Amino acid sequence: MKSGLILICAVVLGPAICAQTYRVDVPNPFKTPDYLAMNLQGDQCGFASKFWSEFERAGFNVVTHQQAARFMEPPAVETDERDVLVDIHQLLTNALKVDPTILPMKENKLVRYLRESGIKDGVIEGIREGVKQSVFVALPGKNIALNPDADTPQRPVSKEGPWTPPQVYTFTFNYTYRNSVRCGFTATELRAAINDQETGETMCSVRFDQPSLAGRCPSDIAYELVQRIKNGAHYELDVNLGPSPNAAKTIAAIGESGFDCKRVSSKQWVERLGAELLSKYTLVDRQEMDHLIEEQTKNMAEGAFEDSELIEAGMLLGAEAMLFGTLGCRSGKTIADVKLVSTSTGAALWTAHGENADPNTMAKYVLHELHALDEQP
Repeated sequence: MKSGLILICAVVLGPAICAQTYRVDVPNPFKTPDYLAMNLQGDQCGFASKFWSEFERAGFNVVTHQQAARFMEPPAVETDERDVLVDIHQLLTNALKVDPTILPMKENKLVRYLRESGIKDGVIEGIREGVKQSVFVALPGKNIALNPDADTPQRPVSKEGPWTPPQVYTFTFNYTYRNSVRCGFTATELRAAINDQETGETMCSVRFDQPSLAGRCPSDIAYELVQRIKNGAHYELDVNLGPSPNAAKTIAAIGESGFDCKRVSSKQWVERLGAELLSKYTLVDRQEMDHLIEEQTKNMAEGAFEDSELIEAGMLLGAEAMLFGTLGCRSGKTIADVKLVSTSTGAALWTAHGENADPNTMAKYVLHELHALDEQP
């Protein structure tokens, strides 16, 4: 009976219907997260371990859900004795205004007093730091007194910014299985998803079907799906800032050559990128730029500008920099190379390379890098 079904599938329905189907749907390409969490429990076909291995080979940092939960917890704040010293000094200064005879006091008694007053951690270390800074004076008999001539202790300046939780996505899957002549147990239908652990947003949904009884084995399925996720689902971006990345406020956008994987021209792509950068730059009117280029190329044999001539044209329209971009499509991924070039020096103010990133995503990344530079002391 089974062989008869295979014959009907091959002859009546045709090989296209019987072949396995891979489908990876991505609402928006996403950047590789800090961690990809999944369970490594055993399953009939061993898909968990196979997906784990393939994701690791694809560059994902795969962890268990328990590990991801620990990574999401903010690190414990270490007690700084200088901070404790400031709290001790403030408390004792206020206490001395009420009772000037409170000091000197034996160290062990002072420790108990401070703890009962609400300073619980690092009291001994804080007192010793005060002696080290001459804020306190150690007297005979292990007595501690306040030095009236010492400067008021200051809190240390934190060099670290606020803690930011890592980006964690979760990978889940389920499937139906059967016994295969070719490879033992395998999936006839498999569904999977990658979700943002914090928001629950679906970053990627996956489906695999194979009606043929001589179908793909679990290792092949896991490899193919992860490769499709890697190539079609997530993006990579790299931005390099030049010596003077903020040396321009007015820019003109020029698409030099190529198309992305959706056949969007470099001109349209770079124009959209320029529009996404309007919070940082003023964009020269594109019609004026096109008109100037058209006028300049009328008498040119090849009818095309070199970069230096485009830079000169931009300068004539008041652009302090030119936004150049080239596009390509390789292995189903859009490759974009963009540079912002000063019209006065010809130097690159910044460059960006993106794989599978759209103009909006690249703009956010560039602006993030520029804003981070502005915030540096």
